[in-house]
Amino acid sequence: MGRIATGWQLAKRSLAVVRSDGSLSVLVILGWALVLTTVNLVLQALRERTGPLGGILLGAASVAWGLATFLVVPIVALTR
Repeated sequence: MGRIATGWQLAKRSLAVVRSDGSLSVLVILGWALVLTTVNLVLQALRERTGPLGGILLGAASVAWGLATFLVVPIVALTR
């Protein structure tokens, strides 16, 4: 039975897989992470500036955006 990889070991293994597999691009994942972060920051800033109804609507938009990116980013990264 093998050891469970933790911390830097896991990061090293993950990067080795990324480097060896041409279909998985680090730049694609980082690009999506940048888009995800930017949209989340904009939604949070808007939610703080709106009233209760706007907060609820923008909260729902945040949940929808989070779910969409959770489902789409792996597919985009793996199909590249």
